[in-house]
Amino acid sequence: MSNLPTEILNLELSEDIFKGIKFFISGDVHDKVIDLLKAGGAERLNYFSDYVTHLIVGENPEENDIVDASDVYEIPALIPKWVVMCTSLKRLVSTKSYLYVPGGKLLSNLVFCFSNVREDLKYLWSLITYNGGIVQLNLNKYCNYLVTGDTTTAKYEKAESLGPEQIKIVTPDWVVETVKNHLLADPTLFHPKLINWPKPIKHESTTAITGFEPEQTEDVGKIEAKAVSDSTQALLEKLKQRMPWNQPSTPKTVSTSDPIALPML
Repeated sequence: MSNLPTEILNLELSEDIFKGIKFFISGDVHDKVIDLLKAGGAERLNYFSDYVTHLIVGENPEENDIVDASDVYEIPALIPKWVVMCTSLKRLVSTKSYLYVPGGKLLSNLVFCFSNVREDLKYLWSLITYNGGIVQLNLNKYCNYLVTGDTTTAKYEKAESLGPEQIKIVTPDWVVETVKNHLLADPTLFHPKLINWPKPIKHESTTAITGFEPEQTEDVGKIEAKAVSDSTQALLEKLKQRMPWNQPSTPKTVSTSDPIALPML
């Protein structure tokens, strides 16, 4: 029986999410999984019969039990991860992704850890768990693969120091290619060290090229606005000067040629 990660061993359940479930165990199943089922209200039966609603399949199961579950009793034969996932979410989840597959799924018994994976995190998690793998937060001795594209994180440095014999370091593309080809891809071809990141282009300043500081010039918009303002002001001044009340007064003169009106006698 394989050891369980610390995150699973520390799981606790107080809700009756498994109430009404009667389960039968085939093969070797960790005691923690059985305890979680009982804590959630499930009942364990010692004999495989019509009363069983769920078959929990561990390591080295009886082939007849799996055949009977499918053909005779028509109940789901589930891997223990179904119990763990239900406990983590505090509710019953679909059994479709946790049905037992003879020989195991593609990523069965493999433990993965992410480091600084931001894009497609949920997608990668779904690919791994659907194909039988386990994703955990902490990097420890139970981890088989560290999935990351960053070579500067603490998890990467720790995994690198332990060596590929204990923890293999791969990029997210490894997960996609593995599931796509239904075959574990070569991890050495997907090491994050092989990523050829583009180098940033460094632009030299004008001072470095010409050898002197550029002249400080006023903003073009401000200069144009100032010119328009000065022109308008000059035009207003001209119009003001042409107003009648601003014109200089001229004295009236009497022409000597005009006849002089004499008073009548």
